[in-house]
Amino acid sequence: MWTPTGIFCNFCGIPIPRGTGVKPPYFFIHHDYCNQACMDAAEAKRLRDWQARLYRMEKYGRHWKVVDGNEDLVCITVYKKGAVEVMSRLRKAERLKAA
Repeated sequence: MWTPTGIFCNFCGIPIPRGTGVKPPYFFIHHDYCNQACMDAAEAKRLRDWQARLYRMEKYGRHWKVVDGNEDLVCITVYKKGAVEVMSRLRKAERLKAA
């Protein structure tokens, strides 16, 4: 992150001395990190946030459960139609948030 007072790590926020930071291998993202560990942690967080937007439903005994891509439980419904509706509304909310 560039500021008038210098460069700061995009993950932990500490100042980075000139010429010592780490940049991601992809050129189109302008992020600066203080070390490789911060860059790896930021990438892991980005991946986890992306996977949290992927939903699927599974049979759960006599009921249906909706889980996200990180295997976190979203809800349990009695009917399959309810699970489909929950996933539909979550995806619609994501689309509206992205717009």
